[in-house]
Amino acid sequence: MITPKWMVALLIASAGLALNASAQGITPLSNIDSAVTGSLAVASDSMWGFIFRTGDDAWGYRLEQVAIRMAPPEGQVSGLTAWLYEGGPNPAMRRRVIPLGGPVGESDGVVYFAREGVVLAGGTGHSFVLTADQPLSEGAYQWTMGTGLLGDGGWQTRTRWHSEDGIQWRSENSDLPNMPHFAITVTPVPEPSTLALLALGGWWFWLRRRQWRRKGG
Repeated sequence: MITPKWMVALLIASAGLALNASAQGITPLSNIDSAVTGSLAVASDSMWGFIFRTGDDAWGYRLEQVAIRMAPPEGQVSGLTAWLYEGGPNPAMRRRVIPLGGPVGESDGVVYFAREGVVLAGGTGHSFVLTADQPLSEGAYQWTMGTGLLGDGGWQTRTRWHSEDGIQWRSENSDLPNMPHFAITVTPVPEPSTLALLALGGWWFWLRRRQWRRKGG
């Protein structure tokens, strides 16, 4: 027999499952499947990145992964590393620094970066930056470029940036819409009031059942 207490627990559990089902990963910004139009040499003295704006979800987005497409490297390479900044790439523009570290996976030329617990604020500018250990004179990773950038739900990007020292950055707008190949996958953060309201409704229902049973007894 399902008691009122168990009914409340089931209601809350069902609400949690419903929220998890609705909060699935999406890829709102990507050009990773577009034709290759060139590549960018990535080294310790040749850093590349792009600025993007997140969508308008009020509670933000949990970062699942950033995927980029790479061509075979040239020379001796090591230490491919990604960074995520809230704000622009210049130090004076950065409001938060999020090290993503090295790749967490690779498949058919697509390299993946991820870090648990990263939430991107909605309607906010961010920068994704790629660097490596070796100088350009020894070798370089090749980050491919393409066109046909697809943005959805307010997500957008406009410029790619280059730096030789990580401090001074310059915008590269000359041949846009060529942009580095990438795809950002996120999960919209559920509105906490949804679960709270369902739990409150279950609690109210339980209290009413107790009152009815007392009156009936």
